[in-house]
Amino acid sequence: MIEIRELTTFFGEKLIHACLNLDVSEGKIHVLMGPYGGGKSSLMKIVAKFASLPQPGVTSGQVVVDGRSDYGPELFFVVLQKIDMFSRTGLDLLVESIPEGGRYTRPEKETIARDFIADQGIPLSAELIARNYTQFPYAKKNVLLCAMAMLSSRRYVFLDEPTAKVNDQEAAEILDVIRKLKMAGKTVVCVLHNQKHARLIGDEIHLLAGGCIIESTATASFFSAP
Repeated sequence: MIEIRELTTFFGEKLIHACLNLDVSEGKIHVLMGPYGGGKSSLMKIVAKFASLPQPGVTSGQVVVDGRSDYGPELFFVVLQKIDMFSRTGLDLLVESIPEGGRYTRPEKETIARDFIADQGIPLSAELIARNYTQFPYAKKNVLLCAMAMLSSRRYVFLDEPTAKVNDQEAAEILDVIRKLKMAGKTVVCVLHNQKHARLIGDEIHLLAGGCIIESTATASFFSAP
């Protein structure tokens, strides 16, 4: 479980989060919605301790994960909007995601990865995963990243607008793989602006506006009585 209490952050002199409170319960898909530029992506980076990109400075508040405030970033698999981050084959990336991979030979790990894709029904062909990641269609990059998260030992998966820039068919594939993440026992936090997509996959909706979470409720309640 993730517990955020009274989190206040600034980016320079700009207030990003103002005494923000949020509970993220385990084993669910949590959809984070709100205006563009409202601090949703920044919140995920802060919680995941994603230090490789600029993020607001935390001035007060506390984030507790699984009962600990001194948790590490190894608990999180983070997929940001800019996903052109690898230049290895899809198979290489899947192999690298296998927990305790040192126990297996390279051929064994490749077999594990291929069997995993087939068993989970993930729409990635053998031909596609043999290609360099940079050659993947945009939507398939998101599918692959979700598959890597599913295969990994990381408990929390943060996705930043995974269905942006894709058509309806591609979005359906991505949403289906996100559901599979939940079925695999992952806790998912997903930033979405598309309300239809939020309805389809969200267990809970959290509305971030004005630097605060102004509503957290079950998805059906959020859209029937906002």
